[in-house]
Amino acid sequence: MNHQEAKLILSACRPGGADAADPRFQEALEFARRDPELAAWLARERRLDTAIGIKVREGAQPPAHLKSAILAASRMVRPMPWYRQPAWVAAAALLVGLLALAVLLAPKSSELELAQFQRAMAEILVSKEFRLDHMTPSATEAQRWLADRRVDFVMPAKLEGQPTMGCRVVEWHGHQVSLVCFKLDGGETVHLFTVAREAMGNAPTEHPQFSSAGRYSTAAWSRDDKVYLLAASRGEAVLKKVL
Repeated sequence: MNHQEAKLILSACRPGGADAADPRFQEALEFARRDPELAAWLARERRLDTAIGIKVREGAQPPAHLKSAILAASRMVRPMPWYRQPAWVAAAALLVGLLALAVLLAPKSSELELAQFQRAMAEILVSKEFRLDHMTPSATEAQRWLADRRVDFVMPAKLEGQPTMGCRVVEWHGHQVSLVCFKLDGGETVHLFTVAREAMGNAPTEHPQFSSAGRYSTAAWSRDDKVYLLAASRGEAVLKKVL
């Protein structure tokens, strides 16, 4: 295991020790203990996860007395200079401003879900236990095998007819995800993941959204009732060849 592989695995580690018994996470955590840079990154990620969790649990609800305070202030005949206002009115105004800023800066739930999906699928690709359940060079045969397992999808036009290495079905948050691995001209390999659109609160748009997960470049988009994720280890340019 190298620095990048350990970082990718730890990025999918759930807070609270839920993955402590998993050998992959144990190995990655042990690597982080020997790598100061990775250890510092992991500490920052855990602090961020904790902060987001607190915000989600608490919500962004204004104080119960805020509405009455604003209405009371509006009934004043002569506005009082800000430097003479009661401290609690100024504090309420500051709180409203901070809450608005937090809402604007907070990551959207759809972005968080998509990022989690990208990390989870990239982790599958780098896992030591990675395998394909059905080996075939035919994309049509791969689609047929997946359809028999009630996992169907629309093949991107530029991937139709491209040779495959095989396919498999994995699970993510209770939803089945299909994976088809393609071998492109020039030796590049791309991996196509497909999941039901209902698996994400707000799915990506129909236009591909490019990002990265560990050493993989990814493109995500929606079509009809499916979300597609295409991953390649040789950069975004490879993805654009087939999109």
